[in-house]
Amino acid sequence: MSEPARPSADLARARRHLERMGYLRGGLPPSPPTAGQKVVFLLALWVAVSATLVGGALARSGASWAQVSVVALAVAPPVLVVLGAALLAGRAAAARLLAWGGTPRRIATSFAWAAALATLAGIAGSLGRDALGSFEAIMRVAAGAAACAVVAGMAARRALLRELGGEEPFRPPRRRRHLDQLALLAITGAGLGSAVLPRAAPPVVPVAGAFATSAASGRVAVVGVDNLSHGDLDALAAVFPGDDWDELADWGWVEVRGASAALPAVAWTSIACGAPPSEHGVQVMEEVRLFGRSEGVVLPPALRRLVAVVWSPFSAVKVAARPSLDRRLPTFWEMASRAGCPVLVGGWWGSWPVRHVLGDVVSERAWLGGATGADAVSPALAGAVVAAWQQGQEAPAATDLLAEELVRSAASRQGASLVALWLPALDLTTRLGGAAGVMASAARLEPHLRVLRTLVERLENSGYTVWLVGIPRGAGTPFAASRSVLCRGGHGSASAAELVAAWLDQLGLPPPAGGVRPSADLLGRPAVFQPAVDYGPPPIPVVRPSAASATVQREVLRSLGYLR
Repeated sequence: MSEPARPSADLARARRHLERMGYLRGGLPPSPPTAGQKVVFLLALWVAVSATLVGGALARSGASWAQVSVVALAVAPPVLVVLGAALLAGRAAAARLLAWGGTPRRIATSFAWAAALATLAGIAGSLGRDALGSFEAIMRVAAGAAACAVVAGMAARRALLRELGGEEPFRPPRRRRHLDQLALLAITGAGLGSAVLPRAAPPVVPVAGAFATSAASGRVAVVGVDNLSHGDLDALAAVFPGDDWDELADWGWVEVRGASAALPAVAWTSIACGAPPSEHGVQVMEEVRLFGRSEGVVLPPALRRLVAVVWSPFSAVKVAARPSLDRRLPTFWEMASRAGCPVLVGGWWGSWPVRHVLGDVVSERAWLGGATGADAVSPALAGAVVAAWQQGQEAPAATDLLAEELVRSAASRQGASLVALWLPALDLTTRLGGAAGVMASAARLEPHLRVLRTLVERLENSGYTVWLVGIPRGAGTPFAASRSVLCRGGHGSASAAELVAAWLDQLGLPPPAGGVRPSADLLGRPAVFQPAVDYGPPPIPVVRPSAASATVQREVLRSLGYLR
C-alpha cells in the first residue's frame, strides 16, 4: 500500500486559514511550519551550536567579549556548512530508505538518533578533552551540547515525519516552537557565559612557615645561561687562557635529563620546577590571530584546524607560537621562600608575574622588556630596571647590567640566601646577529662572557655555592656544573628534579614531596635524608597581569626571536 501523499501548498494555506478562523480545534495534526519558521529555527540552532563551541574553546580563559565575538564569527561558517550538509544528506538518505520500503516512523526515529549523536560527536570532537578549564565549564558545555543534540534530534524526527507523510503526534505548534526557541536561547547564553567565566583563583598558601622545618642555613646561587654548552667552556679556556675559563671547565658537571625544549621558556621552567612540561603546565601552544587582529586566542587543535581550513584561503587567519603562562607547580626559589629562605630572582623564565615570595624578583617581563609594573618587578628593584635599560638600551646589555646589580645586592646579604639568575645575553646576541653559536662569534660575545665570569667569581667570593646551568641552542644537551659535583668528564647525568632537590639540600631544606632525593655525586658529600615535604602550589601573584600586558610580552618575545 502506497504512503499518503504530501499535502499541496494550496491545501496547507487553506488549513492555516481555517486554523486562524478557529474552525480547526481539537486533535488534528498541526499544520507544517512555514519557510520562515524553518529558517528561524535553523538559525537558532546554528547560533546555539556555535556558542557552545566558543564556550568550550574559551572556558575559564578570562576572554574578553571582543575575543568571544571574533571566535564566534570564525566558528559560525563551518558550523553552518556542516548543518547544511547534514540537512541535504539526511533528506536524500531518508528518501532512498523510503523507496526501499522503510516506514516513515522508523526512518524518522533512526535519523533523530543519528542527528543527536552526530551533534554530540561534532561538538566533542571539535573541543577535545583538554579544551575545558574547570568543572563548571565542563558542566555548562556538556549541558549545552546535550541540549543541542536533543533539540536537533527532535526537530529532525518531526521534519522527516512531515516530509515522508507519516503520522505526527498532536502538539500545539505555537507552544512547541516557543519551547524550542527558549531551549536554544538558553544554550546560547550558557555557551557565551562559559567563554567569559573568570579564572579560578589559586588556593592561598602562606609565603613562609607552611611546614615545620629547620631554618635555611646555606647560600646557593643558580646561574642559568642560554646558548652555552659544556663544550663551549673547554673552547673558551683555549681562546681566553688568562680569564680563568679553565677553572670553570674543570668543575664537575652532569648532563640534565628531560629539560630539552625548542622554546627556552619551557626548558627553563622544567629546570626551575624539577618537572616535565606536562606536569608544570608551561608548554608551547599555538594562538590563532583572526581577521588581522594583533591579539590571538588559543583554540583546541581540532577547532583550530577547522577554522584555519575555512579562513586560510581568504588570508584571514594566522597561526603563531604562544607559550602558556599558567604554571601549576612551584619553582625552586618559591619552595625555598615558603620554607623561610630569602630569595633574589633575576629574569628566570617562570618568574612572571611576580608572586608573593620572601625576597625580590625581576621577572623576565622586566628582564627582557624593561617593564616596571607591579606584575613585572618587585618595588625595591624597579629603579635598577630603569637604570639598566637607560644605560644598556637593548636587551643583551640591559640584562647584563641587571645581573651585575643583583649580584652586588646578593653579595651584601648576610645569612642564608638563594640567588636565581638567568643570563640570555649570549643567546640574544646570537639571535639578533645571526651567528651560529658561542665560538662562532667569540669576539662579539666577549663582553657578555666577561660579565658571566665576573658574576660567578663575585658570588663564590661572597660564600655562595654556585651552580652554572647551560642550555645549548638546537639539539644540544643541557648541563649543570658546580665545584660540589663529583662527576667529572660528563659521565654523570641528573634529572631536573634531582637538581632542585640538591639545591634545596644545600640550603638545608628538605626535598619536595613526590620528587627524588639528591645523590652524593651532586652534593659532593653523603646525602642526609630529610623527610620530604609538600611545598604547595605556586604563590599567588602580587598583581594578576592584564590581557594587554600578556599581549605586549608575547610581542617582546616574538621581536627577540623566541616565538615564530
